[in-house]
Amino acid sequence: FRSKIWRMNGEPNPRSTDLLYHYTDQNGLVGIVERQELWATNLGCLNDLSEFAHGLDYLRSVRNGIIEELLGDRPCDALETKSFKAVFEYLMDEAERRYCLRDPAEYLYVFSLFDSSRCVKSSMTEVDAGDNLQQWRAYSKGGFGYCIGFDRNLLEGKVKELDNALQHTFCGQCMYGDAEKRESANRISSALIPACDLAVAISYPQTDAGRHALENTIGRLGQELEQSRAIRETAPSQGGKDYAPLNRSEARELISGAMSTYFGRLLIDSALMKHAAFSSEREWRVVRLAFALSQEIKFRTSNNGIIPYATIPIRGSENPSRMMPGLIKRIVVGPLGNASGVAKARAISLVKMLLENNGMEVAGCSGEAGVVVESSRLPC
Repeated sequence: FRSKIWRMNGEPNPRSTDLLYHYTDQNGLVGIVERQELWATNLGCLNDLSEFAHGLDYLRSVRNGIIEELLGDRPCDALETKSFKAVFEYLMDEAERRYCLRDPAEYLYVFSLFDSSRCVKSSMTEVDAGDNLQQWRAYSKGGFGYCIGFDRNLLEGKVKELDNALQHTFCGQCMYGDAEKRESANRISSALIPACDLAVAISYPQTDAGRHALENTIGRLGQELEQSRAIRETAPSQGGKDYAPLNRSEARELISGAMSTYFGRLLIDSALMKHAAFSSEREWRVVRLAFALSQEIKFRTSNNGIIPYATIPIRGSENPSRMMPGLIKRIVVGPLGNASGVAKARAISLVKMLLENNGMEVAGCSGEAGVVVESSRLPC
């Protein structure tokens, strides 16, 4: 169950629109650089869990409209159509029932970033997503704040690599508008279509509708059907291809697989849906699916108590003891208020020392390639 991966073109530069920014404190910066990993926080421990509830509420609100759209041009009064609709509604109800057996937030771990295309020029000033006053206020309390600019394309590629390795990790832009949420809802629900067609084919094997449903299922799940040998082609009939009766045990297995796909899409896309009021944030999220009581889950402490988190490795392929080359492009040291110039220069120097000590190149004054380290330009 893979979420959509958005991709942008172009070569990044230290302040380009191809960077995704993550704000953190000194512990977060050191952890990312020294361990070469991101810490995705359990969704239930984020500041506003209502953001996740918004996605679920939206999906529930458009459910009936989605079912009607997915029925398409099927004859509305036909028994097979009514059966398809009934199965569809049952599977959605069953998925939600299973979904509510445990707090869904237990499964989801999120690492938040902000889109640098938020940088806009007005008549007076330029807004920099890597140097945002609101974010500094959240992360600079009682210590230093840092903003890390990740290369968008390299981060997406790394996440895709992890997903292909069955680590169930996804990178996506949060959805704020109704149109993109509706598209997502249709994509989520479409996972159940093969299961519904399969149920109709089992119930009406000798009817045109049953054969048509079976052909639809083969078109969508052909490889899986072939592998499971759930359907065996026999001699062609007068009306076209005919198929032997389904093996019900294997069919149930396929339906269960469709349910798992639906469930996975529901989890991921719900975590990416946010209320339109937050659209100015232009947030992106790396989402990790992990399950309680597994070795994937680790714990840290904060002022709010014990926080579960899941790690997302960002090591290089050729040298797994080092950070993926080029992944971090820019680091901004947060506002230091009335600190002296010497203190500000010292803060910059310590970040560079941290990077170099961990095998990362730092951009020099003479234009050498590497991570650009700079101070916030904000006066606070």
